[in-house]
Amino acid sequence: MKKIVLTLALAAFAFAANAQFVIGGQVGLNTNGGNTWNRSAVGATPTEYTIPTDIYTNFVFAPKFGYNLNEKMHVGITLGFTSDVHKDFNSNYAGFYRAHKDFEGWDKTTNNGFYFAPYFRYTFMSYNKLSFFAEAQLAYMMTPKSKVHSYNTAVAGVIDAHNTTVDGKTTTNTLAIAAVPGVNYRFSNHFSADLYIDLLGISFVNRTTHYKDIVGGVEVERKTTARDFNCIATFNAESLANHLNLFRLGFNYHF
Repeated sequence: MKKIVLTLALAAFAFAANAQFVIGGQVGLNTNGGNTWNRSAVGATPTEYTIPTDIYTNFVFAPKFGYNLNEKMHVGITLGFTSDVHKDFNSNYAGFYRAHKDFEGWDKTTNNGFYFAPYFRYTFMSYNKLSFFAEAQLAYMMTPKSKVHSYNTAVAGVIDAHNTTVDGKTTTNTLAIAAVPGVNYRFSNHFSADLYIDLLGISFVNRTTHYKDIVGGVEVERKTTARDFNCIATFNAESLANHLNLFRLGFNYHF
């Protein structure tokens, strides 16, 4: 599995000579998986071939604006844009991959979302340039539309080749509450970095899906509604070590 985590600082400019204001944020790219694989036979059956690995790609652009109430308390808001792409090789085509060496088939789903998240930070310990904080966050995210692109090669007598794009409308509204510990390092009076560790979160998701697709030459319309309640807690050191996506890095400019 290939994994890349890239975080870059947002550019920030001072517009006042008051050290109470903070501007910063994140630009992040996270990828998992890869679309290259060994199509040789595996196992005892000569015609059993390998299946490629799904590909996940996530991009985040999230500027942050804050204000220091005092040396320990800080309030602010984060505005963000996210883009998620999932290329799924397995769910619909696993049997064809195992039986046919030259088969290729996948479903690629693209989702773009926008969110805003007010937060409150409390710094409970400081040592030289290091400080340790806990941050309470309330976030609302809306994903207004998704696109599904399906492709497969033909298998004689079983499946016809197709290459279609479905412009479906999947509207997802997510309300989340999170408690996030972190570490701040102050490089200078004006520049610092935050390391967040996403440990505890509660979210409520309301999702409505409306698709029109062509199946066997006939237009099929699908509408679904789903509601999910999720609670995520990660307090195990081994889990943290195996999930780098639990760590986020952000940069700040103080003025």
